[in-house]
Amino acid sequence: MDKVKINIDLFDYGSARIDIEDSVNKISLFPSYIFDGLQRLLIPILLLNKGLQEAECAIFCESPEIMLSFKQADEVVEVKVYEFYDFRERPLKDIIDKSELVFTTRCKLKQLTNQIINAYYHLQESYGIEGYRKKWKNAFPEREFIELQELIKKQK
Repeated sequence: MDKVKINIDLFDYGSARIDIEDSVNKISLFPSYIFDGLQRLLIPILLLNKGLQEAECAIFCESPEIMLSFKQADEVVEVKVYEFYDFRERPLKDIIDKSELVFTTRCKLKQLTNQIINAYYHLQESYGIEGYRKKWKNAFPEREFIELQELIKKQK
């Protein structure tokens, strides 16, 4: 089982990069601000911390689209990243049959959650709430971020 590192950064107006890496592999994702891929990434992590065993999110990019799948058992999360080309496909689970697995890793839920919290905290500190909105064209996902932080505090 690996330790996963997650970095998120904003670039030009409406551009972002999410780097996910473990001791062997690294993948860079370039989400679209149009469907707020940065907010979408927080939701499955929040659901896993609420006790859900599986959660997915589609992150719309220029092409191909990305689906992240998270499955947990005994506090270990398997993270899979799939590329697909028809974002209209629903439900998200059907996308797996028409996609290519491009990245997979396993890590502790607590470690994954801490990486996500640190990445969003870095965004908040680097750009501020207003700077984030101007650069990303969407509001900072403050509600989800605070809810995730509060869940973690309760678990300690």
